[in-house]
Amino acid sequence: MTVNASNIDFTVIEFPTDALTIKALRKHRPHAFDVPPPDDYRYSLRNGYYERSTLDLMLASTLDWERMLAEVVFRETLGLPKAEDLPVPENQRNQIINTLCSDYVSLGMASGKHQAREMLRRIEKQAEEQARQHGGRSR
Repeated sequence: MTVNASNIDFTVIEFPTDALTIKALRKHRPHAFDVPPPDDYRYSLRNGYYERSTLDLMLASTLDWERMLAEVVFRETLGLPKAEDLPVPENQRNQIINTLCSDYVSLGMASGKHQAREMLRRIEKQAEEQARQHGGRSR
């Protein structure tokens, strides 16, 4: 990805979800892993159906929320308007934070909202530092 003054480089940000392991996910979301086959079970290499909730459905929104938080902070630090394609308005930053705090606790990544909030501050700090490298201002 080419980085310019209005593009955040997500590849250099350490997100809390980077540390998730399959073992931790199995512990906190067993319905995504350890389920018996349905009564009319017939294995197919094509779909391998076990009626489990998929990891993609479980994690996609959390991954997106983390990146939205980073982008909002990045753009705020640069003094840029909200990105048109960002699905959450900047004024809903608290909603992003509350959602991620809840996700982190339910995924076993944080013991409570205070610890989750500290994890989010690290995302915000990294996004702000990246923006300052492009001439952004401190918050």
